[in-house]
Amino acid sequence: HVPREQIHSFLKYPFPVKDHGPMAAALRERRTLWLENAATDPRMHPESFLRFPHESLLFVPISVKGEAIGAFFVVWWAKRRASTPQEVRVVEGIGEQAGIFMENAGLYAEARRRLTRTEALLASAQAVGSTLDLTETMRQVARETGRALGADMVGAYLPDPDGSVLRPIAGYHVPKHLIDRFLRFPIPLRGHRFLEEAWKAHRPAWSTQGVADGIEPETLERFPLSSVLFVPMVAKDHSIAGLFVVWWDEKHSFSEEELRLAEGIGRQAAIAIENARLFADERSGRASL
Repeated sequence: HVPREQIHSFLKYPFPVKDHGPMAAALRERRTLWLENAATDPRMHPESFLRFPHESLLFVPISVKGEAIGAFFVVWWAKRRASTPQEVRVVEGIGEQAGIFMENAGLYAEARRRLTRTEALLASAQAVGSTLDLTETMRQVARETGRALGADMVGAYLPDPDGSVLRPIAGYHVPKHLIDRFLRFPIPLRGHRFLEEAWKAHRPAWSTQGVADGIEPETLERFPLSSVLFVPMVAKDHSIAGLFVVWWDEKHSFSEEELRLAEGIGRQAAIAIENARLFADERSGRASL
């Protein structure tokens, strides 16, 4: 029942609990606060009454495992409302139930994230284990990475023998108008701070700020992206290949879970690449014999 004229303020302005002495104490002590005459209480912050003019206020902290993680605000706009001990017990019970619900929701969300990560790793393992052809391996790695992270495009690259550049070997959802550029132009590795640091550290690197994060302007001109994740594929403590995961328009927020998933896919892909190379070397040796 947020009044229409209050919806904008309700959604736009956070409530400064720390500026309200009794609310800050109630949140810290995880106890219910009922202010019958909130409008004239000198401890309350005046700015909140300019945005939400009310007479009485009920403040119910929501706790999970002894920690306050949220609160209910129950408001009476034009009349004062006194409380009874029974009402306080009822609203405290509601707060406890909300805490249990939010804890369960958090546990469920975490379980879903772990399940999604496991499913993505299994799909990646199945994909890269289904072939010993290097190009096909990289193509399937790019596809599974794009699907797992919800990216717009993924490019799989291998380094030149001297390690100066990365050259494309396979892609997933490369836009038609960029295919020629994708195939013709290698991406410099040496001297390219964004890539070189990730390549040496064997850790993913990401950017939503382009040049400010060390990405070469020339690369951004050819591939005008908004967000990018670079995932080195590491085998025997050496980076042997890399994935560029791209979002064209979205300023993507990279979570720890996504980074762990990308690293896991990269490790699986590195093993598959090594196996594909060993198979190719063995086949070449047999042909020579």
